[in-house]
Amino acid sequence: MKNIEKLVNSISEKLNTYGYEHEVTGDKTTFAIAPTATVLTENCTIEVYKNQITVNEKHVMDLEEMINEVIEVEGILN
Repeated sequence: MKNIEKLVNSISEKLNTYGYEHEVTGDKTTFAIAPTATVLTENCTIEVYKNQITVNEKHVMDLEEMINEVIEVEGILN
């Protein structure tokens, strides 16, 4: 389950880079049971299932598309 852990860490780092506060549900123990995680921001729900990412139930292809969706909903932080 290293892949999902790595992906969730990358999502968290990307959100931190843009200054978005967020909360991750799931850890390496839960990843071993089910390859899924949820990352919550103020107005977005980012779901990870295996190698797939959705933002507010919209499938995105990669981290850049994910952060663009978050920016569209959350706005740009100063």
